[in-house]
Amino acid sequence: MRDFPMGAFMLPWLRSDCDFGTADSTKRLQALRLLMLYALWADADGVCSPRLEQVTNALGVSEDVFYKVIRPLLLRAGAITVRRRGARMTSIVTLQWRTLSVVSNAA
Repeated sequence: MRDFPMGAFMLPWLRSDCDFGTADSTKRLQALRLLMLYALWADADGVCSPRLEQVTNALGVSEDVFYKVIRPLLLRAGAITVRRRGARMTSIVTLQWRTLSVVSNAA
C-alpha cells in the first residue's frame, strides 16, 4: 500500500486564497499545519486517526482551541470529514479529494 500523496493534496490549499471562513492569518496557518499533519498521518485513502495528544502537541495548542477553532475551519472548508471515535482520539479523519478542484479554481 502506498502512502497518501501529501504534496498533491496540499499544494492547492497552500496556493489558494481560501481563508477557511473568516479566520485570521494565525488561525488559517494553524489550520493549514493541521491539514499537513493529517496528510502526513494519512493512509493511501486519505484516512487517519492520530491521538489527540499528538495533534495538540504538534500544533502547540490546547484541546479547546483544537476542537473549537482549528478543526472546525477545516470542516467548514470541506478539506476533511470526521467520524467520532473513542476517548482521547481526534476521531477518524478523511481528507477530501473532491475539494481539490474547488480550491484549485480559487488559486
